[in-house]
Amino acid sequence: MPKIVDHDQRRAEIVDGFLRIVARDGYEAATTRALADELGVASGAIWHYFRNFDRVVEAAAIRTIDNTTARIERASSGLRGLALFDAVVHEVLPFDKETRDEAAVIVGFWGRAATRPLLTARMGGETVWWDRIRLALDEAVEDGELDPATPTERIVHLLASVTSGQQVAEVLGAGSTTSEEHGAVVDTVLLPWRTRVTSTPSTQR
Repeated sequence: MPKIVDHDQRRAEIVDGFLRIVARDGYEAATTRALADELGVASGAIWHYFRNFDRVVEAAAIRTIDNTTARIERASSGLRGLALFDAVVHEVLPFDKETRDEAAVIVGFWGRAATRPLLTARMGGETVWWDRIRLALDEAVEDGELDPATPTERIVHLLASVTSGQQVAEVLGAGSTTSEEHGAVVDTVLLPWRTRVTSTPSTQR
């Protein structure tokens, strides 16, 4: 009787292996050969489940986005205003080992996608991030934490660019940027709109 293979499970195991290599040895170490060794299979076995290595990187990027979104859902429960804002930002910016590893995966994917027009990933999970940031800013205005004239929609778009830039800076700087420095960049975006009732920016932990 032929062996039944769960393709979704095997694909997930390959992505798990890729992410383990990135976390342990760095993004550049995550090659086809290294991935095959990590999984204990021949290189060709990987291609039964992925068309090529680009698709492995894409799947890892999707997994990373989904993991971040799940953390945001947990961390932001019951929060509002700037407390909610800080909780979301802490799950997106490269503040710790986990989010720094994630930055390496995402920036690595961007690098491949920039030269491969047909390589696209389902990044819809990011919509949750910005919807949550938008809600947090609107609540902060309502609660008096931010000035009533705060251009919340423009700030959301600015933060999307800023957080992407901080992930790139983290990867290019090989971890030389501290979590305090990452947080300071985001705090500076809101600084002109903070009111006297606003507590000291908490993104600089």
